[in-house]
Amino acid sequence: MKKIVLLSLLALFSFSINAQDTPKDSAMTNNSFVVTKFHDNWSLKFGVNASSYFGQNDNKLDFGKRIAPGFTVAAGKWITPWIGVQLGLDGMQLKGATPRANGPYVQNADMLANGFYKQKWFSFMPHADLMVNIANLFFKYKENRIYSPIITGGAGFIADSKGSNYSQAVQFAFVNKFRVSEAWDINLDLKGAWVGNDFDSEGGTRGDGLFSIGVSATYRFKTRKFTPYQPKYIKDTKAADEWKARYDAANNKANRLQSENTDLKEALKNAKSQTTPVKEIVKEPVKPQLIIYYTADSYSIKGKDMILLRALAKEMKKNTDSKYEVCGYADNKTGTPEYNSALREKRADAVINTLISLGVDKDQLIKKTSDQPLNQFDAYALDRAVTITKI
Repeated sequence: MKKIVLLSLLALFSFSINAQDTPKDSAMTNNSFVVTKFHDNWSLKFGVNASSYFGQNDNKLDFGKRIAPGFTVAAGKWITPWIGVQLGLDGMQLKGATPRANGPYVQNADMLANGFYKQKWFSFMPHADLMVNIANLFFKYKENRIYSPIITGGAGFIADSKGSNYSQAVQFAFVNKFRVSEAWDINLDLKGAWVGNDFDSEGGTRGDGLFSIGVSATYRFKTRKFTPYQPKYIKDTKAADEWKARYDAANNKANRLQSENTDLKEALKNAKSQTTPVKEIVKEPVKPQLIIYYTADSYSIKGKDMILLRALAKEMKKNTDSKYEVCGYADNKTGTPEYNSALREKRADAVINTLISLGVDKDQLIKKTSDQPLNQFDAYALDRAVTITKI
């Protein structure tokens, strides 16, 4: 609760400080008044009152005997004609009753007829409040209005004069303000406060209360008036025309960009809805550089094939960075699959060995076999072959 009270004080104080930085023509309230500068519309209030404390056992003491004197001092500032802030200090003598002869605040041990003892102590209550002028809020503002009802509410704390006991406090008041001159007001104050249960050291559950009736005087420092808000208009028509021309140019540019953006969105939408035919790219198979054909069951190299292999070996030796695939085939119409598989290996080995004997580096040659048909004419005799392909 202490933190809440401190934050409330800081918030009210910072609000009043910020008002000094508000430009005269930039701040505007609901009723079109300029928010006051920091040094304007301050006031000092001081007065006396009669107060009564309402604790757990105070009804054991006659109400008339619980009434005690007090005082109030406050510095306030009106930010607009209807809202303001103030920092106040109330001092008061408090009276109550306790069943304990040695209880706190017992002045003497004289027992009352009902078995209770009188309490009496002095307390201080600093507080920060928000002020609302009801007349200026709901009616037209008048500087010379004679009577104005004002409601205040805020938070603070209350402590006894020795500082041995303290409590949070929520304060509220109804102020009847009477204007007696340009600078002075006389007020009839009706004030109340809620404090903690144990401020009178009697405990309880509902909280304790304070109520007071008092009179006070308020002195209002200069400047005491509020400035109605007056909008500024451009009197220079040439300057106004220039600003209008700039506005029209910017507006036209924005419209043009919006139109272009709409066209681009439409074009993108149409492009997405159209299907572009994709041309199928057929990759042609790599053609062998040389094919050696065999008769059935054969894998030996014939004389005419040696001429071709010598020519190819000469090219291979010139291109040592190139690789060549040597793939053996066999027809699937004759022989068993096992026989044909071995025949393909022998045919590929025969060609590779021949090329190596002709000086070709063996690392240039990659051996492979295939059980797929080699020819495209369903002539199975043409499948008895070895292909040599540069890769």
